[in-house]
Amino acid sequence: MALGSFTSFTAGTTIVASQMNSNFANIVTWSNEVARLDGAAFTGACTWTNTITVGSDGTGYDVKFFGDTAGAYMLWDQSVDDLILAGAARIVIPDGQLVLASTAVTATAAELNIMDGVTADTAEINKLDGVTATTAEINTVAGVTAGTVSASKAVVVDSNADITAFRNITATGDVTAVNAVFSGDITCQDAITFEGSSADDHETTIAVTNPTADRTVTIADQDYGHLRNVYVTSSEPSSGLFTGDLWVNTA
Repeated sequence: MALGSFTSFTAGTTIVASQMNSNFANIVTWSNEVARLDGAAFTGACTWTNTITVGSDGTGYDVKFFGDTAGAYMLWDQSVDDLILAGAARIVIPDGQLVLASTAVTATAAELNIMDGVTADTAEINKLDGVTATTAEINTVAGVTAGTVSASKAVVVDSNADITAFRNITATGDVTAVNAVFSGDITCQDAITFEGSSADDHETTIAVTNPTADRTVTIADQDYGHLRNVYVTSSEPSSGLFTGDLWVNTA
């Protein structure tokens, strides 16, 4: 129908796109199913069967959708080019349907919620960048008690840099111990070297010849002075100071 110059029409009137001319500005009375052109407000159910364009490239307008809860709405704010959700409004996306740029987010909501409450900052999170450890490798630190050795777990010293409960330790190179206390047997190959009170180019070394049978050297339960010579006897000496030469008693 041609709109002509009338100022109102009733619901059910079909408006053809080609008839939407300047006469719309004259219409001041509308039914519930047709909106006013200037400051239009749709108060009834409307069905759009084609593209809706608001504004043009470089010239935008605010578009606002209200929710059923007071204060809840979605706003396209043209002044800042932002889509704003306010109040109780939210975006609901099925798992696996979120794409950032061209990358699909495969994490589920439950997996993302694991991060809820995390207090790590960017620098702390960036420490994980480049980590290649497997789950099994990371699990070696799970349940570790600092300062106590646990089977098949990583070793973490306590706040004093102490560690206990090692069972057997095998070293293929040099072992340097400062003020060390050992309990139990210590097996050394070739020699034991003592540095002395200061680290320099001079050390004291106790070396052994490759044994052909088990040998035992027993230190008597008494004090000794400077051990200058070797004293070998079937019984303990009565004095703790060696001043003579080597004496071997084979009796």
